[in-house]
Amino acid sequence: MPYEIKHFGTSGEIATLIEEVNGWLRAEEGKLEVVAISESQGGRLGDQTDPFYYSLNVVYRTLEGKTNA
Repeated sequence: MPYEIKHFGTSGEIATLIEEVNGWLRAEEGKLEVVAISESQGGRLGDQTDPFYYSLNVVYRTLEGKTNA
């Protein structure tokens, strides 16, 4: 099963970033399995000039069709 990545990012608003991630996880509850989470501060590709940019990347896979065999 291939993994997918969901990117979240904001400039200076960590609380907003957390709300976005939690909202997405609640909406997808029971539909996916989180495999890994990475975070960074101070820019990402294309945003290196923004020292207040924060991002989270969630690596996940969907559980549709998965059996517990």
